[in-house]
Amino acid sequence: MSIMQEESVKKTDRFQQLACIDEKRYDEMRSHNAAVFLLEQEKVRIMREKHERKQAEAEKQEDERILAIDLEAVTPAQRNS
Repeated sequence: MSIMQEESVKKTDRFQQLACIDEKRYDEMRSHNAAVFLLEQEKVRIMREKHERKQAEAEKQEDERILAIDLEAVTPAQRNS
């Protein structure tokens, strides 16, 4: 009878160890996924800022092109557009 009790205790200990390992693995995966999510958010933020800067630069270049036009040298139709 004591051999069966010892085996039962060993199995219980082993299951507890496995449960602890699984819990640690789950916590590590959750932490990793949270870190990946934060990195992806940062990547999106950087891409958005880069796009906004590129758009602002294009608008600035268009404004400079328009300001550089000599109104005395263009036709009246071109002045209106």
